Amino acid sequence: MDRTEARRWLEPARFRARRALAPAEPDDITKALEALADTLQTGMPENHGQLMYIGLLQQVPYLALRIGIVELLKTFVYPRLPYPAEILAACGPAHAELQFWAQSVDRAIALLEKPS
Repeated sequence: MDRTEARRWLEPARFRARRALAPAEPDDITKALEALADTLQTGMPENHGQLMYIGLLQQVPYLALRIGIVELLKTFVYPRLPYPAEILAACGPAHAELQFWAQSVDRAIALLEKPS
């Protein structure tokens, strides 16, 4: 495979990696929290509390948020909505993996741009 062909394969991966790292939208966070609350059979926070959750969770990409919530549900045993710090901790590994993927693609493209 020559450099041009390799770059042609890597550019879509770079685009997908960057898109996957985009912060979660407030509506997506609200839906995720509602699903979490329904699953745990508990209520949602009121107006200001919900805004706090959204503000803190917006730093997480949506895919990492989804994966983190699933991982959290595997072990969470309390009859309450997890605190934002608990959700962020559960999302951490997936977020790190997405960042590693994006960095790996960027490094591969940078290597292709170096002269032989």
